[in-house]
Amino acid sequence: MVMALAVIAAAGFFLCLAPASLNACPASPAPNASYTTIYSIPNGCEQSSCDYFLAARLNDADPTYLDFWLEGNADGWIAVGFSATPLMANSDVLACALDSNNDNTAVAIDAWNGPGNSNTRDTQQDLCPNVLEYTGGRFMCSFSRAINTGDPNGQDLQLDDNLFLLLGTGSNPSTANPPALTIHTVTPLSSSSMLNVVSRAFESDYRVFARIPAGCERSLCTYYLAVRTNPDDPDTLDFELEGDAQSWIAIGLSKTASMESADVSGCVVQA
Repeated sequence: MVMALAVIAAAGFFLCLAPASLNACPASPAPNASYTTIYSIPNGCEQSSCDYFLAARLNDADPTYLDFWLEGNADGWIAVGFSATPLMANSDVLACALDSNNDNTAVAIDAWNGPGNSNTRDTQQDLCPNVLEYTGGRFMCSFSRAINTGDPNGQDLQLDDNLFLLLGTGSNPSTANPPALTIHTVTPLSSSSMLNVVSRAFESDYRVFARIPAGCERSLCTYYLAVRTNPDDPDTLDFELEGDAQSWIAIGLSKTASMESADVSGCVVQA
């Protein structure tokens, strides 16, 4: 019997993500895994015909990791940068590049731009390669990276922050060993506003039931609730609660619009 339930939402919570283990790679996403489109150029293009395509999802095996999909036409590299400003300086860069030293194969590169926009390959490579293909001048690449790497080197930003996205390609293959990013021939495009890529990725397979205020961007909501059927056990529901609070956040399920006799689940700040 399917029972209609009223949702009783209470303010007082946060999103809890455990820090990822450094150098530990999660299981690769399935070949038919569903991704959420973050950016496509031209806007609204079919993935296979986009000049630039970026999508992301939470890794099924370890949700402290994001799986990225980068695809597009370029002769040297394709990349996404994350920055506190719409400028390249001090940005965190994730890329797929052509390695001219190794039979023109594609490689994943973890890099960063310093104050003077100079690009530097990270000493510690925090990307976990999944799919690295380069065919007919087109990159099709998937890699995973921890939302918070804990890497003290380079410019690894926490990807659950609100950040500008820098979308770029380069025409010249790397001749360095190991491969690095060459100077771009066209200045990378910047997103028109900050966004939270983790929030976007969360929405790939969760159904949103509540946003307060209505229509808010997840990272800016005072209360956010999303639910999905667990992919490994269809009799189990996964809940995502996020919001601003000092001590707790909760969701109540009730046969009436009253709190009385409600079934309550929540997340509490541990003293």
